[in-house]
Amino acid sequence: MRKRGQEPFLVVGSPFCHGPGQKRFLTPFSRDGFTFIEILATIALLTIVLPSVMTGISLGLGACDLARQEAQAASLAHDKLMEILADSQNQQADLSGDFGETWPAYRWMAQSSDWESGTLRQVDVVVTWQAGGRERFVTLSTLVLDEQIAQAQEEETP
Repeated sequence: MRKRGQEPFLVVGSPFCHGPGQKRFLTPFSRDGFTFIEILATIALLTIVLPSVMTGISLGLGACDLARQEAQAASLAHDKLMEILADSQNQQADLSGDFGETWPAYRWMAQSSDWESGTLRQVDVVVTWQAGGRERFVTLSTLVLDEQIAQAQEEETP
């Protein structure tokens, strides 16, 4: 209901009307907006959808963090394997240790074992760390020529 002196005004071609070029009368007390039931439905929808979205984001971030840790462990295992291979005395021994203050969460263990052919040895480096309440690990392996066995075989063959 309009009060005296409050005349409706005409808006022509406004983008806020029903369409371009259509005439519409607006009053100071127009009922444009959301109803209470629409607001309640929106809030109910958000309470259902928002936790699922947040769980998905959390899982994605956790997977990203685990992938970063695995990549770091693989890099550390590679560096340690190259260090062991550079020192021929260490190729025969079982070794273990940590990466010092630089990478305190990671530990490593290296093993050497005979391989099927007899002249090769398999060197494994295992890097372990704790993530998500579980122990995780990455193993990097390579084959190296056992020079002592190869040299002994060469001496035996005439």
